[in-house]
Amino acid sequence: MKKENLTNSEKREFWNQKASTYPAFVKDAPDTLEMLEFFRQNGADFSGDVVDVGCGSGRFGLQICFLAKSVLGVDISEEMLKKADASAKTLGIKNFTTCVSVWDEFAKKSVKSGVKFDTAVAGLTPALDTADAVVTTLGLLRSGGALCLVGWDSASHNSLYDHVYTLCGVKRKNLTSADALLDGLAAMGVVPVAMGSCEKERIYESTPEEAMSDFLLQLSRHTDVKTLDVTALEAFVKTHTKNGKFAYGYKRKNRLMMFVA
Repeated sequence: MKKENLTNSEKREFWNQKASTYPAFVKDAPDTLEMLEFFRQNGADFSGDVVDVGCGSGRFGLQICFLAKSVLGVDISEEMLKKADASAKTLGIKNFTTCVSVWDEFAKKSVKSGVKFDTAVAGLTPALDTADAVVTTLGLLRSGGALCLVGWDSASHNSLYDHVYTLCGVKRKNLTSADALLDGLAAMGVVPVAMGSCEKERIYESTPEEAMSDFLLQLSRHTDVKTLDVTALEAFVKTHTKNGKFAYGYKRKNRLMMFVA
């Protein structure tokens, strides 16, 4: 049985559970620096007040803290933000604050109250997977402010998870690809001032138990996992487990899009 669109409560529960195995912030990660440098080279200014949309564990927001006056991380998941706050504390970062909220609700309240930011960054978040959400976010920026958006290059975003879905015979709802988002924005007269791409090979590493838990959680977004035959998935995890560690290499391609208010 394929699930319908998740409610905000279900999304929050999913990401709270996901936080337990989600990577913590890594300072000066090469691909993060590469993407931020692309935006900087195209005119983005990270020295002022920055909002990180769908902050997660702080991959972009915490890195920007080393340049910014202030960074506000907004995310639907309090557990994700706890990870970000813990990393900030460990690194002695003082200019980072967080807000637990559905982005759409936060943005509308901020627009109504006149809250403005110099720059917005959004990395691989479903919070900005519609043209309306992007336009609303641009409305939170001061004149000339940049929205630095890292999106999925295609509707199929992760070859590892794609394989997991295939093994279990699950058809998932596709993510919004960059092209689909850009088409929607073009219809509203909004076009990026710069675009680029970033393709990297990654290695997923965890214990086999954590991998199975993560895969089942991912599948639960699209089906009732209690009814699944996971024999093939268990065999896959076992095949790629050596010395008590599951490891699997996969590719991920992202589209970099910058918009100016």
